[in-house]
Amino acid sequence: MLHQAPLIAHTSEVSVQVPSSDFESDYQLIRESVADILGISADDVEGVRRISGGDVCISLRVYAGGRYLFAKLPPTGDDQMLDAEVAGLRWIAEGLGEAVPEVLGHTQRLMIMEWVKPGEATRDAAVEAGKRIATLHSMEVDAFGVAPPGAPEVGRIGPLPLEYGSYSDWSQFYAQERMFPYMEIAKERGALTWEEFDTLTTLAARLYRYAGPEVTPVRTHGDLW
Repeated sequence: MLHQAPLIAHTSEVSVQVPSSDFESDYQLIRESVADILGISADDVEGVRRISGGDVCISLRVYAGGRYLFAKLPPTGDDQMLDAEVAGLRWIAEGLGEAVPEVLGHTQRLMIMEWVKPGEATRDAAVEAGKRIATLHSMEVDAFGVAPPGAPEVGRIGPLPLEYGSYSDWSQFYAQERMFPYMEIAKERGALTWEEFDTLTTLAARLYRYAGPEVTPVRTHGDLW
């Protein structure tokens, strides 16, 4: 059985990054939520432990139904983060197969996945990872910026919204959906000066000059962890 150590929420100046107080303080609620998702008794959820990892979310190792599992809690007030993540994971799993841990179930407040045992960083492992990623990057999609099937209207990048779209040109997609929205946020928060903002705006307008030859839109991954 895992020791049920107290949870401590991440502290941040950005309030959206603080996870739900319900999950921080009530282990019984976590156990019941895990049990409901897995379709087992709460008595079979024998341990919940805070582990390292994640950025704006809380990561847990859970012992339930006789095996270890990974669980994730999203930031307070974000009811679509896990929906977006699950849609993306299942989409890339079509190309990477068992290399992507299976999502065993989720709600808007909790996601449960297979537990991945640590492995050795070997040359063979690196080669195999490269082959699987190459397979994923060969799976074509209709346009740049399209959403995974079943994804919410707006995705997530950390605590920030991630807009989808449908573009035939990569440079236009990247400038409109991956540069301008975050440039605006950075400027509003004082992370970019007006001069820096203007420089990036000029770069975005000229991005097509540096984007290289035309490419076919394919599936890509987020973090590899």
